[in-house]
Amino acid sequence: MKDLNNKKVAVLVTDGFEQSELEQPVDALKEAGAQVDIISLKSGAVKGWNEKNWGKEITVDKTVDEVGAQDYDALVLPGGVMSPDKLRMNEQAVAFVGGFFENNKPVAAICHGPWTLIETGELKGRTVTSYPSLKTDLINAGANWVDKEVVVDNGLVTSRNPGDLPAFCRKMLEEIKEGMHIRTLILVLFSVFLFSCGSGDTREGYDEDTTDVLNPETEMYAPPADGTTTTDTSSFGDTGMDNTDNTPDMNR
Repeated sequence: MKDLNNKKVAVLVTDGFEQSELEQPVDALKEAGAQVDIISLKSGAVKGWNEKNWGKEITVDKTVDEVGAQDYDALVLPGGVMSPDKLRMNEQAVAFVGGFFENNKPVAAICHGPWTLIETGELKGRTVTSYPSLKTDLINAGANWVDKEVVVDNGLVTSRNPGDLPAFCRKMLEEIKEGMHIRTLILVLFSVFLFSCGSGDTREGYDEDTTDVLNPETEMYAPPADGTTTTDTSSFGDTGMDNTDNTPDMNR
């Protein structure tokens, strides 16, 4: 089934990417009907790494300075030691990757691919997996690292190694088909709802019926900085006091 018709997916690599971790996801994406662009730091071609030796060259469709996250529906980051290490040191590549998180778009990274994610600052609180040697780096970046063949966290898909590619590709396709993750969508809609309802000043410690500000420690009102006050007379009740000057009303 062509579930990903009209979807555009970016695959970000440079020389030294793990060949199988590019080829299998790209084949799966194209089979599902997606348009795939190979994005790199340079134009022309980049060379893969095939287990223990250099592998095939692939043609680069666009360079990273020519594109933005707004141009695509999802991002794939293959592994290999050399490619992610070079990408994470490139500011334009990191900004490109970060844009997918900012726009709540799916990102799929396998093996050493999550290395580049660290530089975006977007992993705090996320559950991820990766090649084991990245465990400490990911934990230091605030991620919760687990040893599983594939992990999905709010649109972020991660896997450990080429052996996990079947599970990785399956979850990658599911997330890209879904698009903006439902949890993220709910949060966005809820934020819009709160904003539309927030016509008044809802700051904690602020009384809408007075210009004075409540001191949370004393539970007494302090006048504003400009010296003006507004007196709420409703709380005096029938005390025999004149509410204007606080002197006894002898006529009562």
